[in-house]
Amino acid sequence: MGFVLVSVGGIVVGIVLTFGFNFVNRILSRHGFDEPTTQITLMTLLPFAAYLLAEHMELSGILAAVSAGLSLNQSRVFGAAQTATRLRGSAVWEMITFVFNGLVFLLLGLQLPDIAKQGIYMANKAGDSTWSLISTIVLLTCVLLLLRLVWIFLLGGGRELIAKARGHKPVPVPFMETAAMTIGGVRGAVTLAGILSLPIAQDACRNSP
Repeated sequence: MGFVLVSVGGIVVGIVLTFGFNFVNRILSRHGFDEPTTQITLMTLLPFAAYLLAEHMELSGILAAVSAGLSLNQSRVFGAAQTATRLRGSAVWEMITFVFNGLVFLLLGLQLPDIAKQGIYMANKAGDSTWSLISTIVLLTCVLLLLRLVWIFLLGGGRELIAKARGHKPVPVPFMETAAMTIGGVRGAVTLAGILSLPIAQDACRNSP
């Protein structure tokens, strides 16, 4: 129960904070406070504010930051903004996404030796062998890739149905491209965010009655 409260609470904090920011931003824009640099700076800091607020409330800060970013994208906060704000904001977010994705994989590579050592130590301490740990990792990886492959096939089938309904000729996706998207299309930052949320939730569960 504690895990659910921590996870859902973090998501709710991110969504509420984003829509609150969107509401205030629209009011300020109507009164002329729509300077692009200020708006872009505030929108960049919004996920960090969601993280700090959720952590202060003993909820999942990682999930709050993720939900704030997703809500910011879906709420179309740039919809009523000036063209300069939209163009500059898109460029800034593309740069931030590129830099952060690179940093995520760089940090993972630097920490991989220590993670492997600690994983082997914890598995041996729990009575499992190293080969058992490796086989579990390989099995989970294969299951995730299989789920992604099924999801891509379902998306492709949905696109074909929509194309037929509109009277267009559906364009099938070659198998090689599907395999490439299955293996190379995984976003590590989202997976890492989900993993980082687990220790916080486990601590909360441990302290909950």
